[in-house]
Amino acid sequence: MAIYTLTTNLIENLKSTDHYIIASLLNPLVDPHSNHRIAIDKNKRLYKLYADEVRNVNTELKESYLGWLSLLSYQLATICDFIDVDVSTHDRNRAFLEVASHINGCKDIIVYSRNSGCPYPCDGNNNTSHNGETIKVLDKNEAINSIKNNSTQVINYNTQVNVTNKSTGDNSPIINGDGNEIHQKIKS
Repeated sequence: MAIYTLTTNLIENLKSTDHYIIASLLNPLVDPHSNHRIAIDKNKRLYKLYADEVRNVNTELKESYLGWLSLLSYQLATICDFIDVDVSTHDRNRAFLEVASHINGCKDIIVYSRNSGCPYPCDGNNNTSHNGETIKVLDKNEAINSIKNNSTQVINYNTQVNVTNKSTGDNSPIINGDGNEIHQKIKS
């Protein structure tokens, strides 16, 4: 299961043309059937930061963001990984690093862009560090690709199988397939 720390840097930089980010990045993270989770501190202070960002969200995206935030709040206990760390929101950028550094496994933090306005200095591998832990800094497009690549794929087979005992000569059935029901036609 992939766990991501979303930053308010991602949210506050959304532009009117960024509907795809809500659809392809934020919405899969609030789907209770996906294998992606959002990292939240045990006291839910990061959630409060997401809620506070409503006033900074681009007007054209506000309704979509409010819908996402509503789904997040409704399913907080089932779609979030609560990280056992106490964070202060006085320095929100540090709060996100604090949570990310305490995740067991991959420590991924999502920002809008690493090019301009990124609050986390990165090395040549797009990593930053906090509390002696290496944290991967993903921009919005890398995060979308990560979610797509780590999604559980459901393969639906639509098959009809007809079983007959004709023409093999040894009484073994002949199986023909198409459709989605199983029929057994045995000549008496």
